[in-house]
Amino acid sequence: MEFTRARLRPWGWFPWILPRYHTGFEALQNDPGAACVALYSSILTSITTLVTPICATWHVNMMIAILLIRGVGQGCLFVSLFDLMAKWFPRKERGLLSTFVISGYSLGSTVASAVTGCICDMPSMGWSGVFYIFGGFGVLHAVLTIYLLYESPKDHPRISSAELVYLSDNEECGSNSNLIG
Repeated sequence: MEFTRARLRPWGWFPWILPRYHTGFEALQNDPGAACVALYSSILTSITTLVTPICATWHVNMMIAILLIRGVGQGCLFVSLFDLMAKWFPRKERGLLSTFVISGYSLGSTVASAVTGCICDMPSMGWSGVFYIFGGFGVLHAVLTIYLLYESPKDHPRISSAELVYLSDNEECGSNSNLIG
């Protein structure tokens, strides 16, 4: 059992790194855009989390496949967040607001670690309940993303003209192409 766990560990992290290059230099420069990449990444990560208990009892190779797919989704989500922060956060506030967003990863891991033990101890849940609960939160996050996340302030239907002017005046660069070259 310990050998199997040790074999599975790296498969969730290697693909988390790889999509950053493609997502950062290709997908976010053109269509579909960072908001769409964030949505699809959230959906992909949520679905793979929900099916993890099934795959874990099925075969170790299914777990490796699920970890690979989830890692790709998480890697793309991370990159799309940076693109969205560059568009939505005013230049003067970008450092502080980005710190809050990025620290959410650490806070999420800390809270998840504490809650996971409690969920596993529940007789009606067990270890598989952890994946169903966190996968369910991921689906909720994806639904909220559909209704609340827009590519840029110009695309948001409910933004006030004062907010749009403020964000446009404090924009460091006008488009993604200026970020890279």
